[in-house]
Amino acid sequence: MSSQQVMKYCRRCANSTIHVGPGTSHVLHFLLSLVTVGIWLPIWFLVHISNASQMKCGQCGGRGPRASETHVRCPDCKELVLAEANKCKHCGTKLVV
Repeated sequence: MSSQQVMKYCRRCANSTIHVGPGTSHVLHFLLSLVTVGIWLPIWFLVHISNASQMKCGQCGGRGPRASETHVRCPDCKELVLAEANKCKHCGTKLVV
């Protein structure tokens, strides 16, 4: 299986980064579409959409909501911690709610 790299904007990093995910073999799908007289076209489209939705940021590995919505920065070590956390998982500092 091939992989694909695309430069996209990452909502978590708030920066344009390289996103990596599974690639679609367009040559194979084109040949299957020719052999099946176009019946394979919807499957090709669905596979391409599925692979595009699996792209992950190469820097943070995320593809979810913004970190600012779910995380806060620890005042001591500056690492991201869940907003609901009582203490930092990295340094153990108690977080003020």
